[in-house]
Amino acid sequence: MLELFLPEQWQQLEYELLEFRPRYVFVANEYSGLINEHSPEIAAILSDLYTKVHLNSSGIWYELSVDPSPTSATARGHASSL
Repeated sequence: MLELFLPEQWQQLEYELLEFRPRYVFVANEYSGLINEHSPEIAAILSDLYTKVHLNSSGIWYELSVDPSPTSATARGHASSL
């Protein structure tokens, strides 16, 4: 439901990606364009901190490329879906 996000929700999502750095992030095909249009910052986070590890007909899986903080959600093996 990213198409319904308000500007402050995009900012919150950006903050959470940087703060918690989930090990995996899935971006559905229909949201790729929305992310680029509404939050180039999130697109940059995915490009700079993550590596595309799997592409299928539904979307793209990204894996964190840099070491996360040991206290973050990533360290506990969490994943996020956009």
